[in-house]
Amino acid sequence: RGTQAFGAKLLSGTTSLSGTTARFAVSETNTDNKTASRLIREDLAFRDRVFLSGAVRNDKNSAFGQNFGSINYPSVTLSWVVNEEPFCPKTNFFNSLRLRAANGRSGQKPNFRDAITFFNAQTVTVSGTDVAGIVVGGTGNPNLRPERSRETEIGFDAGFFGERLGLEVTHYNKRTDDLLIAVPLPPSLGLTTTQFKNLGTVRNRGMEYLINAKVVDIDPLAFDMTFSSSTNDNVLLSLGKLPTGAPVPPIIVNTQQQHREGYPLGSYFQRTIKYSDANGDGIIARSEITLDTVTYLGNPLPRVQYSVSPELTLMKIFRVSALFDHKGKYKLFNNTRRFRCSFGNCKEAYVKTAPLADQAANIGIFLGTDAGYIEDATFTKLRELAFSVSAPDSWVSAFGGHNMVLTVAGRNLHTWTKYTGFDPEINSTPGANFSTSDFLTLPPTRNWVVRLTTSF
Repeated sequence: RGTQAFGAKLLSGTTSLSGTTARFAVSETNTDNKTASRLIREDLAFRDRVFLSGAVRNDKNSAFGQNFGSINYPSVTLSWVVNEEPFCPKTNFFNSLRLRAANGRSGQKPNFRDAITFFNAQTVTVSGTDVAGIVVGGTGNPNLRPERSRETEIGFDAGFFGERLGLEVTHYNKRTDDLLIAVPLPPSLGLTTTQFKNLGTVRNRGMEYLINAKVVDIDPLAFDMTFSSSTNDNVLLSLGKLPTGAPVPPIIVNTQQQHREGYPLGSYFQRTIKYSDANGDGIIARSEITLDTVTYLGNPLPRVQYSVSPELTLMKIFRVSALFDHKGKYKLFNNTRRFRCSFGNCKEAYVKTAPLADQAANIGIFLGTDAGYIEDATFTKLRELAFSVSAPDSWVSAFGGHNMVLTVAGRNLHTWTKYTGFDPEINSTPGANFSTSDFLTLPPTRNWVVRLTTSF
C-alpha cells in the first residue's frame, strides 16, 4: 500500500506539503496478492547411486479469475551417479559422472488486478460544479488463468583431473500454454485500451553450460576460472483461435513490436528503409528514400549469453577477480534517440557528414517507420573487478578478531557494444507485455566500493 502527494508553490520557510498553495493532489495505491499452496514431496534413493524425487504443488492465487479455481504442478527428477557403479572405469583423467533428467510443470500468475474490472475516481465538472465520478480503470477477465509451463531437462555433471575440472551440460525444452497477453480492445467499447487473455503457446529451448577449472594450484599461486553459457530459441507457436474458428491475428504490442506466430514474442516489425544518395551530395533527401514492406527486424530477447569469471590468488593473501558478461543476437528500440531526432535534436538532422543511414533513419520517422532506431544490442561488459587483501591472523588476533579482509570492487566498469544509447541492458517498460525499449532511461551507474570485513 502506498500514498503519494504532490503540491506546487511551496511557501518560504517550510518543507511541509501543507505549505503548498497550488496543484495539490493525493493518490493511493493498494496491492493485495495472496497465494495458498499445498505441497507433497517424496524422495527415494537406491544404493546411494540412483535418486528419484516426485512432488505435486497445488496453488490458489487471489489474482486468478473468479471462474478459475486452483492448479496443480507435478514434477519428477531422476539422477544416476554412474561413477559409483563397478563397471565405470577409474582413471586419473576421469573422476565422476552424474546423469540427470527432470520433467515438471510450473505457472506464472496474472498480475494484481488483471482479472478484475475496477474503476478509478475522477473529478468531473457538471454545470460549472466539480462532482465525483468514475472511469473504467481496468477491464477484467473472470476466466483468466495462470500461464502453464511444461519443461523437460536432461544433462550430466562430470569431473576430471581429480575434480580440478568440472563440467555441467543441460538441454532444456519448455512449452508454455495460456500465455497472459494484453489484447487491444476497440475504442468504441468505451473501456480500457487492453484486456488480458490467455492466448496461444510458446516454446523455449536451448543449452546451458558451466565449466569450473582450477587452472593453477601451486603454492603460492592459484588461478581459477569459471565459464557459463546459455542459448535460447524462443518461438510463438500459436495465438489460438477466435470464436469463429479463425486464427488470432498478430497482436500489436506497440508501434514497433508484435506477437506473431512463428516469431519470438515481442518481435520487432517495421517497414524497412531503402535509400540512395543519387546526386552524391552527401545528404539524403526525402525524394531519395522509399519504404519497403513490414519486415521482421529482430528478437528483443538475447539468444546467446555467457559469462567468464577469472580469479587469481597470491600467497593466500592477495586476490584479484573479475566478471565479464556477454549477451548477443538481440535488438533494442532506441526510443531516446528517436525522440530527440523527432524534434531535430540530433546531428543527422543538420550535419552533412552524418552517416547516410542515420540521415535516412531520421527522415523515416516522418514517413512512418522507426526501423532505423531498432539497433543491435549485443554487448560484452566488464561487470565487476575486485581486489582483496587478507590480513594475517597474527595481526588481527591482537584485538580478538580473525579473517580480516579489505576489498576494493568496481562495478559496471566498461561496455563494448555498437548500441548508440547509454546502455543496451536498460528497458523503460520492464514486464509490460514484452514491450522493450530504451526511452529516457537512466543506465546502471559505475561505482567503486571499499569494504572491510572481520570476524570476532
